[in-house]
Amino acid sequence: MGRWCQKLLCWLLLVCICAAGASAAAADGGEETPADAVINRLEARWVVDDRGGASATVTLDVTFSTAVTEMEFPIGSGRGGSLAGRDTRTVDTDDGRALRLTAEAGLTGQQSFTLTYDLDGVITETETGQLLAFDVLPTGWAYPIEVATFSVTMPAAFTGEPAYVGGYYGDTVGDYMTLSQESASFSGTFNESLRDHDSLAVSLVLPAGYVDLHSAGGISSLVTLILVAVLGAACLLYWYLTLRNPRLSVRLRPIAPDGAGAGDLPMLLTGQTPSLALQVMQWASLGYLTVHMGGGSLVLRRTMDMGTERRNLERSAFNKLFGPDGLCDGAGARFGQLAERYAAAATARWRRQLFSKTSGSPTLLHLLAALACGVAALGSASSGLPAGALRGLLLALCAVAGAALGWISQRAVTAAARRQYRLALVCALPMVVILAAARLWGGLIPAALALLLQVFAAGVTLRGGRRSPGGRDNLAQTLGFRRYIQHVSPHQLTLLLRDDGQYLYNLLPFAEAMGLGRDLAARLGEARMEPCAWLETRRALQTAPAFRAALREALDRMEAAARRR
Repeated sequence: MGRWCQKLLCWLLLVCICAAGASAAAADGGEETPADAVINRLEARWVVDDRGGASATVTLDVTFSTAVTEMEFPIGSGRGGSLAGRDTRTVDTDDGRALRLTAEAGLTGQQSFTLTYDLDGVITETETGQLLAFDVLPTGWAYPIEVATFSVTMPAAFTGEPAYVGGYYGDTVGDYMTLSQESASFSGTFNESLRDHDSLAVSLVLPAGYVDLHSAGGISSLVTLILVAVLGAACLLYWYLTLRNPRLSVRLRPIAPDGAGAGDLPMLLTGQTPSLALQVMQWASLGYLTVHMGGGSLVLRRTMDMGTERRNLERSAFNKLFGPDGLCDGAGARFGQLAERYAAAATARWRRQLFSKTSGSPTLLHLLAALACGVAALGSASSGLPAGALRGLLLALCAVAGAALGWISQRAVTAAARRQYRLALVCALPMVVILAAARLWGGLIPAALALLLQVFAAGVTLRGGRRSPGGRDNLAQTLGFRRYIQHVSPHQLTLLLRDDGQYLYNLLPFAEAMGLGRDLAARLGEARMEPCAWLETRRALQTAPAFRAALREALDRMEAAARRR
């Protein structure tokens, strides 16, 4: 029995030793893994403004024990966050928003950071007055904090006492801090280190009217984005239901559209006003008149009467153009008056012929798009303008100015399509102004979306509204004619000029009407051509660029006479 007892005791002793070793190993393995970094000092300085918002400047010193490639800086529900001297991106986490810093080489050693961001609506109205409530230390810091301090500067003196709630300590967190308070500020320092993901919220009861929250009116960034998106959807829906045209089949066409003259092409192509000056140049190429230019004068001389081979509108304008002696001052007041009446009559005629009676209004689409710019400007101004007695008036002015700038920016698209590049650059300046204001005040995404709506509205209505079947066929012919002028080669032009020495002179008024005159003339370069039969100047016009320059000068004089009206 003694020997068996000894064996049993040995086995029991061995089991105990193994159990003790396992417990020790488990205890050793269960120890908390040291953190990759420690925040040695965090200081949050808050300034509450008289609009009920707050701005934070957070400075912190961090010691990294190992290389850390990513670190997040929590900002709660803040906006406009930035990390001085560092490139970050805003991300959504389980604790709210954060700025994520990525360092491929890794963050090591001791590092210092300065974080800034803003909070909206930290002061709100209550039944009895106003309430300040926000997180002076938002949750989300992934590392323990050895020393944490904060200070809050209020816009005016107050008499209440702030209340604090901690993430781990709850409403007893005040027992673990050293607090101080002055007439218009309060601050605190934690007496103990904070664990990771700790937080601190503060609340302070304020009297009614402590800040003028009504002067901070306007719309929030979220409401701005929603309104702009709704207006964008309305624009798309209105265009789809009332303005959308079927896809056209366009083929090269070496002659002008049926029933259209050079003066009509600006309207047929890009919705511009019909031009009597261009129409006169086409009449001259057909032999009805000659153009004499020199010494500051521009004289139109009738060479034959116009018969029923031309439209009634053309015959009427032609007959009114010349007096009993068959002469007309192309840069005079009479020409300007007739050009104005001709443009109005031609516009009415083509609108009846080109567009469907069920077409929507392009102007309404432009207004909806401009309204989106007004809303975006209002949203930016709501977050950027200071409080004051004139804030409401300034917000209204910003909204109106935004809508007006949006309307002007639509002209940049149409001017670019018409090859009026200087005007396009000028009209594009409002886009820069809107984006700059949004970048400065906030609301960059709604502003960018609103500007895209301006481009969309101007682009889809460049040639007017929904077209009738005849109007679509006319547009296809116009585009085919433009494509021909764009792609006709110098070799083809040379061959055509061998058959008809006046071919280029007769084609250039149409090319000028579509903004292609310079390119067409440049294809022939300095090749010599026979003199033009209908445009006379004091200098010989023996090359295509020289003739085009003289033609452009004559057109400019006639169009200037029309503008003076």
